[in-house]
Amino acid sequence: MDLVSTVSSFPTSRSTPSPVPRLSIVVPLLGDSTRFESTLISVLENRPEHCEVIVCHDGSYDDPFDLCDEVRFAVASSDQLLDLVHAGARAAHGRFVHVIGDALQATLGWADAAIEKFEHFDCGSVMPVIRNASSDKIIAAGWQDASDRLCKPVGQGKKDASKTGVKVAGAYINGSFWRRDLLRSLHDAVSTTSVTEATVAYEYLSRKSGWRCVVATQSNLRCDSSDLVIDAPCFSRGASLRGMRGVFYQGNFASAVQSALKAAICNVARPGLLMESLGQVFGPTKSASIASRISSQYVVSCDQREVIVKFPAQDTPASVRRAA
Repeated sequence: MDLVSTVSSFPTSRSTPSPVPRLSIVVPLLGDSTRFESTLISVLENRPEHCEVIVCHDGSYDDPFDLCDEVRFAVASSDQLLDLVHAGARAAHGRFVHVIGDALQATLGWADAAIEKFEHFDCGSVMPVIRNASSDKIIAAGWQDASDRLCKPVGQGKKDASKTGVKVAGAYINGSFWRRDLLRSLHDAVSTTSVTEATVAYEYLSRKSGWRCVVATQSNLRCDSSDLVIDAPCFSRGASLRGMRGVFYQGNFASAVQSALKAAICNVARPGLLMESLGQVFGPTKSASIASRISSQYVVSCDQREVIVKFPAQDTPASVRRAA
């Protein structure tokens, strides 16, 4: 089904946005119109109640499908993902913000399963499970730092997300849910154009401020690819991520060399990952530059959260719900 058919198939009542959305779904336009439309169609077809959909673009999108009754638009300073996400978070009315980048497709009930996790008072972000659209195998259920790789996809190649065995995971920016005010503050705290750097910095800063990421195993996103672009291995990725870890965990050349050797041994038969492993040796040379672009004082602390959030009336009598 194309975008025009999807929008025209909605009942008239669907065209009236929720007056008090609890969730703002941000769909960034990154330049590939086909992938963008596929993502937006999946969101509109599976749209949860009490939400708003925000299309973020760099000013070049002229709404050829007349979507203004179904979505809101936000204009960013560029067509880069981080700027588009920032524009969406700034425009969001919902207490929670979901970023769903192109190449990802929403599924039935994916948002409700994720939003439930914010009942935990210290949950700052929620990571759905990204699955291959054909095989249903996990591409990533968040990421973790492991001995063989930094910012490594969790559960890759598995079927059951509940059996990954990972207790601490981070969220990928291009497919995750956030408390709106936390996401806004993280953008203010990190100055970078690298999505990979921002992905890792956001998680480290969130942990430092008392927040944690929760994986929603019943929330699924589909992807036609078998991996994520952000995970493509390269030498500079290893150096940047080791430098980032050094900023937050006081790493030095000795620890960087030790980690690089461990990772290299694990990846000796995989050339791309081997080069990334060796790149970790040069992490300390990146730390000073990275540190100068991070301002942790801007991040909203878990202690500063708003305790009570009002939601629109549900089928149940309660209209006020704890969400902190």
